[in-house]
Amino acid sequence: MTAIAPVQIRILLVDDDPTGRDVASQRLRSRGYRVHVSEEGRSALALLGREPFDVVFTDIRMPGMDGLTLARELRGLEDRQLALIPLVALTADPSSENSEECLAAGFDAVMHKPLRLDDIQELLVGLLGVERMPGREADRESNHTREESIPLLDEQVLEQICQALPWERVCQFPDLFTQTEKRAARELAVAQQSGDYAALAKGAHLLLGAARNLGMVALMRLASEVEILAAEGASDKLDERVARIPALGQHSLEAMKGWLERWQRSNISG
Repeated sequence: MTAIAPVQIRILLVDDDPTGRDVASQRLRSRGYRVHVSEEGRSALALLGREPFDVVFTDIRMPGMDGLTLARELRGLEDRQLALIPLVALTADPSSENSEECLAAGFDAVMHKPLRLDDIQELLVGLLGVERMPGREADRESNHTREESIPLLDEQVLEQICQALPWERVCQFPDLFTQTEKRAARELAVAQQSGDYAALAKGAHLLLGAARNLGMVALMRLASEVEILAAEGASDKLDERVARIPALGQHSLEAMKGWLERWQRSNISG
């Protein structure tokens, strides 16, 4: 069978986080894929009814119609061609239970954030027969080290962002992250004071999304722990982790600013 070139592949990317959509779509386009975006399941379903796509990548947790509901709706359609479109779940939850829930809903595969382009490429080779391209990402796995040596940043993620997006957009990310972090901090403080575990999980998920989009590995791990513990109602372990978030968020922000300044000096003339 002749391999399909990336330029022939139409991808629908569904994510409610505008920064996440922007970064992921531009990174995919940098590999030649044709990418359209949607911010939640219902609008994605409408778009799928109007235009042809080869594969759907969708976040799981979204307001309105979430990713699991989108998958179930698609698999139940009478239009069998559309009902059988390849579906890929995007999630920051590495648990086997989460993956099993996604597969049971009808997803063909589950990918964990932050996404790596080489992993996406290998997945599409299997799902669609896309031609294999030379890997552009190093083999370093900085976010899979022991917990005590987890780095603040995954520099590969930042480098790919800088390569895929115009600098005028990239230089706004520190301020955008600060806005999101402050909002998450307010939600976490109010929820912790009232003992609202659902709101705690929501605030942690908001922070998790911002951290994973910018390769803030340590903060992503901490926010994920808070989200999981809140969902489990594990109050005895929550306080210590929530208390660590402000300092780690500030350290991560300063590390990102420093990395971006170095990248700008090395790569942008003038």
